[in-house]
Amino acid sequence: MIKINKISILILVYVYFFVSLFLYEKYIYPLFSYMGFTSDFSAVNVSFAALLIFIFFIMSKTNGVIGFYHQVIMALILIPSLVLYSVGNFSLLSLVVTLCSIFIVYTASRVNYIKPLKMFSLNLEQLLWLMFLISFCTIISYIIFIGWSGFNLNILKVYEYREAAEDALPALFGYISPATSKIFVPLMIVLAVINKRYIFVFWGVLFSVLIFGFTAHKSPLFYPFLILSIYYFMGCKNWLKYFYFLFVAIVTLSWLDFFLSDIYVQSSFGIFGSFASRRAILLPVLLNDYFIKYFSTHELYYWSESKLTFGLIQNPYNLKMVNLIGEQYFGHSNMSANTGFIGSGYGNAAWFGVVAYSFLLGWVISFLSSFSTKTGDRFLISSSFVVMFAIITSTDFITALLTHGLVLLFLIYMIIPQHGVINTSNVVEKNDA
Repeated sequence: MIKINKISILILVYVYFFVSLFLYEKYIYPLFSYMGFTSDFSAVNVSFAALLIFIFFIMSKTNGVIGFYHQVIMALILIPSLVLYSVGNFSLLSLVVTLCSIFIVYTASRVNYIKPLKMFSLNLEQLLWLMFLISFCTIISYIIFIGWSGFNLNILKVYEYREAAEDALPALFGYISPATSKIFVPLMIVLAVINKRYIFVFWGVLFSVLIFGFTAHKSPLFYPFLILSIYYFMGCKNWLKYFYFLFVAIVTLSWLDFFLSDIYVQSSFGIFGSFASRRAILLPVLLNDYFIKYFSTHELYYWSESKLTFGLIQNPYNLKMVNLIGEQYFGHSNMSANTGFIGSGYGNAAWFGVVAYSFLLGWVISFLSSFSTKTGDRFLISSSFVVMFAIITSTDFITALLTHGLVLLFLIYMIIPQHGVINTSNVVEKNDA
């Protein structure tokens, strides 16, 4: 039997789905059909999608670290996929692959595999300074290699600077830059907020802006806001209701933004809707569909791009996987069609790749949750969200594990002293559905 509070959350999930469906038909399809957004609305598909939402919501957890990431996957993968399926823009194969993947993640994340190893510990003051020094040294390195002439804060000109920045930096920064923006700076910000060392919050925000300015990657610019929002958000009573209220609000504001762009043609209206609803919510699952459709009939990569295969497997194409899809579906080989664990898993090894990545993601969520008694759920969720969001929506799992610093993040969690940060897990546990 479903609890009353959980029913109210399920209603919000349905509101999010139907408002997204309306937005798609009204604005996303007409404005962005050139990107592959099509429309063939089916009432039967909508009914089936509504049933699937009910089933997967019942399957998901709604408390703690595991519950949080179950709901993130539902909000960012399941619901958008079902929106596209309802309008005929998502193949049946892609739907089956997506549903199986989510089922595996939900199931695998509930199992306790191994407990964290006991290691030496650093006190929080030492840890804060360590995060600060690593981030500071990274910024100094940018100044040395890229120089102020390559610094740009105009978000509309990032593509003019990005390639030059990548060419100027040594290959090692392919590891240093993602780890700094996704691991060290987020950890510094969260630890600083918990321990009221707000000067480090200032430095974290400044470092994020500088990383954006030098590397021409937009995401770091938004990380501090995202991290702080999640940290305070997870302290709210009935946080899960607010979680889905947020998604309903994003889609509703996107509709309003597009509506105003129709009235005020020569204005900046429409930018928020394009970024928030099209780019952040719908495009990742559309790319999953592209990856699955293409690699279901073409040769697979079998991790030939990964250093884990030591160059023993030959790349079957002359392009990286993300650039191949960019060329095939968008007509530009220099476009990176970045996708998460589902699309990249299928591109590497079809069903085996998706199943493997789904089990691994479930294990990561479970292992992450095992630290909750030591650090508290709010700390774990807010400090891990950036890299976990990348795995779910825009980064190959192996790449996130090694290049983006997921392994490093777990090692840092291990050296945090027992109850070294405020244990707020009970706030999250008690106030969900």
